[in-house]
Amino acid sequence: TTEIYTLSLHDALPIYGPDDSELVLLGEALRLLETDGMQVGAKSGQGYGRVRLASTEHRAFERDSVAGLAQWLQARTGPGVWTAGTPVLQAQGRRAGDATGECRPCSWLTFDLALHFEGPVLVRSSLPETLRDVSVSAFIKSNNEPYLPGSSLRGILRNRARLIANQANQGLVDELFGRELQSDNDKGNRGLIQVFDGRLADGKRPILVDHVAIDRILGGARDGAKFAARPLDSPVFQVCVRVRFRKSEQGALALWGRLLRDLVRDAGDLWVGASTSRGYGYLRYVTVNRAVLDLVEEDTGAALAEFADLNPTLRPGRKIYTLEQPGFAAFSPLWKLAGGAWTTTQGAQI
Repeated sequence: TTEIYTLSLHDALPIYGPDDSELVLLGEALRLLETDGMQVGAKSGQGYGRVRLASTEHRAFERDSVAGLAQWLQARTGPGVWTAGTPVLQAQGRRAGDATGECRPCSWLTFDLALHFEGPVLVRSSLPETLRDVSVSAFIKSNNEPYLPGSSLRGILRNRARLIANQANQGLVDELFGRELQSDNDKGNRGLIQVFDGRLADGKRPILVDHVAIDRILGGARDGAKFAARPLDSPVFQVCVRVRFRKSEQGALALWGRLLRDLVRDAGDLWVGASTSRGYGYLRYVTVNRAVLDLVEEDTGAALAEFADLNPTLRPGRKIYTLEQPGFAAFSPLWKLAGGAWTTTQGAQI
């Protein structure tokens, strides 16, 4: 746990108004720190390195006047005496209308999903176990606890997205999930979706399943071909998925909406992990336990009007809605933001 007492940018950040691009970027970075939106270091998908900033205070000082300079010097003596200066970001808000490109703040959607499997599930560890001289495929673990790698689920979601987005909309898949560099002159792009590692929610332990390879010609057991696996039996994993978007990226938002619809309403044809040809990894259904919608008012005003019956947390230029155990229909105002993109991504019948 790290406590950050003060962040001083007095020499690096001259502010020319509430629409100053550097101020917008600073405000967005602070907001991410305040809402657990940043991770530091390795294994961030497993929940490592999450940073949350509390009790922030932002003030501006007009140092070209004697009074303003005296106020700034007073504030430099410590955060406890920050009574001078003009509060910014909270009081004035951030109007992003004049900011362009990467300086525009993002809306963030966070979904806590419960993945309910039926039958055995196995995501193989790179280190097999040995039981009575028989090699056993073990479930991957972290801190001696089985977990579902976010990369595995992300790959499954990407494949499903390719089916949902018809041939004309494959660019939305790259926008949502990112694209690797194709050449030295290619910039690629970072995806808009984060899929964190799944945490085992029901405390189930691995079971032992014996297998014997079959001789394809004789149809009987092959000598010396016995092997075993230690899958989980019908486990439930808790997975966090986070999606960010700006007004110009609402096509990718529509694609995520279609993906979420398939997960919640028709997850029965998704298979996760290894040995799926043997019936392992059948994802029976998915539920949304909790959703946090952190929306920029300027970009999502049409949706905010339909969330009027909810009680949001207010932040400058933003409204944050928390939905407990929501059904898919509860998110319909979001998909309306995507307009025509919501219609064009429904062409694939799965």
